Amino acid sequence: MNDIVQAARREKLTSLLAALHLESALLYIPRHVLIEVERDLAEYALKPRKPVNPESAMKWWRDSYAPYMRVVDVPDDWGADDPRVEAVGNRHDPNAPPEKFSDAPTARLALALAECFVICRDDDLTDYSFGRHEHLELLHAAANEGEKQYVDMMAGLPLIIGGSLAKVGVDGFRRLSPVAQICTAIGAGALAYLWQRNGRARRQIKRVGTEFSGLLQTVGPPLMQIQARLAENQAVWERHSVRRDGPASVSEQAARILAYAPHSGMLAVEIAKELQAPGSLAARTTAVRATLEKSGAFTQVSRGRWQLGEPVIENRPTLKPQLMADWVKRAHEEVALHQSEKKTR
Repeated sequence: MNDIVQAARREKLTSLLAALHLESALLYIPRHVLIEVERDLAEYALKPRKPVNPESAMKWWRDSYAPYMRVVDVPDDWGADDPRVEAVGNRHDPNAPPEKFSDAPTARLALALAECFVICRDDDLTDYSFGRHEHLELLHAAANEGEKQYVDMMAGLPLIIGGSLAKVGVDGFRRLSPVAQICTAIGAGALAYLWQRNGRARRQIKRVGTEFSGLLQTVGPPLMQIQARLAENQAVWERHSVRRDGPASVSEQAARILAYAPHSGMLAVEIAKELQAPGSLAARTTAVRATLEKSGAFTQVSRGRWQLGEPVIENRPTLKPQLMADWVKRAHEEVALHQSEKKTR
């Protein structure tokens, strides 16, 4: 809720939102967390020293956060062999009112998905290594990973388009008759001769080199900053990682496998192939199918295809390009300031 309020106050992407949008982070929540956010967010928005309009906070939640979340009805047997789950459960007062939920489902879900990361400031969880009070570095690290993927995609796009156009051109040339191929080759040679005559080709190539050098001076520092941050990420992952000590059950393994499943879901046999369990593939498939069908944690999205949990909101949002551009700019403000100072000097 704190992240939602921050986004609503500034009307800008947070690192968590950027990571979710860039799919460098996947967010799963237990059912009670969804209930608490829907119930308490409007009131929570009024608590900070600088209150936020509750309607604005709810709009950011429903439009920008909820569509990226999947809610899971966590089984009681997940994490049953881990004493930390019992410890978290014991923090809940059995005489508490019904609206005060136990945090044990969050601990159970974390152990099923381990190795994973918990975003939390609740002592009932952080006291047992399920999350840390200060988790901003974790959100920044996830966003850094997403930005690297985004940069790689944008850098590779011209190569993909160029390669596709070249393939179309080659295929088209091959389909020409021999006479047409000869005429095309002669025409291309004539154009090449005209282009290089009088030094035009040399001047244009030199101009391209100058422009490319200028581009490197502009994008080089931010790229170096991204690489430096990625190098620091490993230490962040180590500090925040939630791990399990004992072996995972078939149900827990299926949960982790399906956490990374495509939107179309996975078949039981596909899950069984990734399962770490003895027995033949047929036996493992039968065990997986039985687990999927009896547990409320899994949802059948189409005939025979399963996912973990269910989306809070079915449709993904369309993010305004300027929001992402603004986030990237803010993420590299130090580099931009340094370049500005160099130009001033």
